[in-house]
Amino acid sequence: MTKRIGLYGGAFDPVHTGHLALANAAMTSLKLTQLVWIPTGNPSHPKHVLSPFEERYQTLSKIIEGTPPWTISDIEHRLDTPSYTSDTLDQLCTDPNAIYFTLIGADQAITLNTWHRLDHILSLSHIAIAPRNNIALPSGLANEFKPLWQNNVKQMNQPSGLLFPIAMKPVDVSSTRLR
Repeated sequence: MTKRIGLYGGAFDPVHTGHLALANAAMTSLKLTQLVWIPTGNPSHPKHVLSPFEERYQTLSKIIEGTPPWTISDIEHRLDTPSYTSDTLDQLCTDPNAIYFTLIGADQAITLNTWHRLDHILSLSHIAIAPRNNIALPSGLANEFKPLWQNNVKQMNQPSGLLFPIAMKPVDVSSTRLR
């Protein structure tokens, strides 16, 4: 059986029920065998000052403890440069027997055309998108990405380069509001 690995990056500042709901939904809807949580190190597009990495890492480690298919990576903390998804995936997408899914929210999906080295990201993984109440998918995607949209992960016919929905109800919570 091919491994199916979800890569879930974010500030997780603070981690909340929405993050956990997305992780659980991704495990089920994408049939993941593993989920790697990746707290942001030195973000390339900082929106606010983050809590120290060590605090976010330790909090997340405690929350996911006891959930065996879930692991945590400090790769972005170890990189000397700003954290770009493409660089992180270079370090993590190394198993030729695995299919990788980069997990994002719909709010990020509508900005995919601005992502650094998106073509490289799509050469390494699929992108799985969680819904948001105010964003319709796939209609909210830039036209260039609409042909990549697949409604059902069972129809997947290639190891990377497609966009999939994460089957879940939108969760109305955000780290910004919690801070």
